[in-house]
Amino acid sequence: MAKRLYLCPQVWAGDKLMAWRPKTLWAYGKHTGPCLDYGHQGYVLVVADLSEVEHQAAEADSEIFCLPLNLDAAIGGNVATVHDALEAMKMPADWVQATHTYRQVMRLIYAAIILFRRVAGILNTTVPFLAGTITLETRFNELPQVGRDALIQFAQERNLDYTGVTPTVKLRQIIKGLAEQLPSKSFGGIVL
Repeated sequence: MAKRLYLCPQVWAGDKLMAWRPKTLWAYGKHTGPCLDYGHQGYVLVVADLSEVEHQAAEADSEIFCLPLNLDAAIGGNVATVHDALEAMKMPADWVQATHTYRQVMRLIYAAIILFRRVAGILNTTVPFLAGTITLETRFNELPQVGRDALIQFAQERNLDYTGVTPTVKLRQIIKGLAEQLPSKSFGGIVL
């Protein structure tokens, strides 16, 4: 058994203890670590302690993006796989390169999750921020005013430099720019 990171769809569980759960991961083994939703975007980051057999079953599930045990390994030839998986989850990944390690990528993804969770809190909504006509390609000046205000409020609360947030900058660049300023954290005992 080894603690690993997984990104997977979330579903409403309908109970007060854990309203949102990883959709399919629990079918492969007991979820024993924390679960962090991507600000109501429909995905969760999960730390799970699965056996190798359970992990292999999870890897075979197309809805789950399984991170390797060694997060310090370079992405290498898996760039397209990582890019496609993250972009499908509405996580900016155009910056990912073969020389990046999985830990470097997940540190930014974790920070983006924190950003979207806070934006959802600021907006006091469970409606996904990236929905309808709002995509990662949406420019800052194309966002509704409340969305622009929420992103700026997040940056101000965290004392982040948001001078690069100009009217024509795409949301994917804003997310990356703000997320990379957040400090490294430990999530479920895994340092990101």
